[in-house]
Amino acid sequence: MVREKFTKKIKREITRDWNNCFPEFQEHVPMQLIRKNGPFLCGICLDLDSGNDSYRVVFHVHNLMIEFPGISLSANMTIRNSKGATDRFSYLRHSQEHIELAFRLRNECVLLQQNTLDVDDLVNYLENVSIVPVRNQECNNPWGEYVYKDIVLAHYWCGNIEKAKSLLQTFKLKLQKWPPYALNRVGGIGGWEESLHGLMDIGKLQETVQAEIVRHSLQEFKDYGFQCDYVSALKVNITRK
Repeated sequence: MVREKFTKKIKREITRDWNNCFPEFQEHVPMQLIRKNGPFLCGICLDLDSGNDSYRVVFHVHNLMIEFPGISLSANMTIRNSKGATDRFSYLRHSQEHIELAFRLRNECVLLQQNTLDVDDLVNYLENVSIVPVRNQECNNPWGEYVYKDIVLAHYWCGNIEKAKSLLQTFKLKLQKWPPYALNRVGGIGGWEESLHGLMDIGKLQETVQAEIVRHSLQEFKDYGFQCDYVSALKVNITRK
């Protein structure tokens, strides 16, 4: 059976259907929805395959505290089939199943179960979906170094400075176990630590978040907030321009 190719009209329809299921998100570009949560973005990417006749559903988190030319899909989870592989959906399957798929995604992802992003839920999510062994070697996850930074900066943003510094040292010990080829990828332990220390300044982080919001044209997106659970938490108000 030949599957229908995705025209612009079909892409708009698919994006609208998913947006109706997740009204707290806003369309960023066709086939991509974004929810802004303070210094982080949560996204639902309807990622087309090369044949332009099916897509996979990718929930992802992006850190606005680090300069990046695009919105990354690094810390992600996908809807999987009964065999555990990432599932893909034709236009026909989408028409029949997208409401059920959206329900599954919300149930499986704790970050979709409330609009405000909680720091503890975020850290647990990042640990569960990104800091995982690949072929029994954590270093084979190419996004591991970024997730380490995301976790440290999430705590730092919340004003829990000692926790952030302690985690930096913990992640340094993890990096020391990586083989040379993986360490070279992150600039070595010293380079990784220096780059992270360079980010740990709340004033600079706020400036970077504002600049990234402008870079990615998110000024008009509603901010649903980033909840810090610490007594010492910094209440950072991201002003929409």
